Amino acid sequence: AVVSTQSTGKNLFVSYWHICIIMADIVLIGAGFLKFLVDIEERYYFDSCSLLLGIGVWLSYLGLLRYLVFDKHYSMLLNTMVAALPHLARFLVCVIIISLAFILCGWLILSPYCTKFATFWVTMETLFSLLNGDDMFATFSLVKTNPGILSQQLIGIFSRLYLYSYVCFFIYVVLSLCISIVEDAYTVVSNYKSDSCPWIQDASVLPEFATCWEVNLRQRRGSARSRGKSNASIKSKPRV
Repeated sequence: AVVSTQSTGKNLFVSYWHICIIMADIVLIGAGFLKFLVDIEERYYFDSCSLLLGIGVWLSYLGLLRYLVFDKHYSMLLNTMVAALPHLARFLVCVIIISLAFILCGWLILSPYCTKFATFWVTMETLFSLLNGDDMFATFSLVKTNPGILSQQLIGIFSRLYLYSYVCFFIYVVLSLCISIVEDAYTVVSNYKSDSCPWIQDASVLPEFATCWEVNLRQRRGSARSRGKSNASIKSKPRV
């Protein structure tokens, strides 16, 4: 309790919105300096200037969101993201490990037979595209093997099993669980007793919000258990 109170007290002196604004100003100042060099015929800095300018504009527009956090109805998306981020980060640790397993496996085995698995980064982009439903048939058809060679026949069978298992696991399991975590956060945010969501402005109310989250989960588990017990009692009753 002492550690959490101390960390909460430290967070009270930190405004993430001010950090975002300061970073935007620094980046835009750097972009303005590089633009000055570009204007004096230093074309070498054009790409760096455009990169810093784009990042600075992006951070500046993100800073406008701080005016919406005073009413949860206008900042429901932001509040839900902040509430779901800790649980989503823990969930993604396991997802990243499984994703690396699929990426390395596909790269090492299928790289000689398909251009979409030629390198590590290309394999990662291919699997991410499959996760969003892009070019599924093209990916299956581009895996070229010689049916007259037994080893390549096994590679062809493995490629189908590999792609089927990846698509089924990540689309039907991983994405569904990720959506469930976000929906839980949205339920807690929408049922919060205050009209505003102060955990974005004041870190001292985070323990209260965490308690609300746990209470919501316990209620859902309790209702699920009660439904299971009622169904079991109905099944156990003798039929007349």
